[in-house]
Amino acid sequence: MTESPAVGNEVVTRILSGIVFAAVALSGALLGGVFAGFLIAFGAAIVSSEWGRMIGDPPRLALAVALAVAAAVVFASTSGGVWAFGLAAAVAIGAALLGDGIWRPAGVSYAAAFGLCLVELRMPDDMGLAAFTYVLVLTWATDSGAFFFGRFFGGPKLWPRVSPKKTWSGAVGGLVAGVAGGVVFLWLAEIPLTPAIMAVTILLAAGCQAGDLFESLVKRRFRVKDSGTIIPGHGGLMDRVDGLTVVAAVAAVIGLVHGGPTQLARGLLIW
Repeated sequence: MTESPAVGNEVVTRILSGIVFAAVALSGALLGGVFAGFLIAFGAAIVSSEWGRMIGDPPRLALAVALAVAAAVVFASTSGGVWAFGLAAAVAIGAALLGDGIWRPAGVSYAAAFGLCLVELRMPDDMGLAAFTYVLVLTWATDSGAFFFGRFFGGPKLWPRVSPKKTWSGAVGGLVAGVAGGVVFLWLAEIPLTPAIMAVTILLAAGCQAGDLFESLVKRRFRVKDSGTIIPGHGGLMDRVDGLTVVAAVAAVIGLVHGGPTQLARGLLIW
């Protein structure tokens, strides 16, 4: 199948912008500490503001909510984990009290989940870098597999009412690529490939695609094509991290349940 020049240019733009995004994310992962906290907080603020734009919030209100979410993430990066989640919950409650239904507090929860869960996974000194990188690699592999398999094979649509472009071939390809990417990283990091971590990897790859579908559902609800224009070839930052948000949240919950509040990274990876 021959693609038009416009489609080819879109793919090139998507790849190049993805490389830049990956370089920024990995820089934050490697440096860690407060630097990573501020970088993730900046991303969470953008996600929050894009959500506010989608649902039609006044610009000043969207900015105030975004700054409050960012403050919670920065607080978490300076060892304020429990209190940071409390602050995020307070912001969500305040957003709900402003009225206009569930979508504003849902946006606070979404952006806070993205920021706080990534910070909590990265903060532990012993395995934080490995857990953070594992989540990133798995997400990128899933997204890339879904995109390229869907483009190449096409076929029946996955959920046309929500996302007209997504196909079953893309979903299967994304799952396979995500699991493969996660397993390769675990092997390179010399983390034991136990049945439990394999199950976790499959669950996270599936969760990544669920996150993509959820954002498509929200965009369909508010009749917008992209959450923003900050990333060429991708749209808004939320369009790029929709899968990562769910992966980070599920990974943090697994780490918390298995490893406890001070060992999220180890609880996620070591079984």
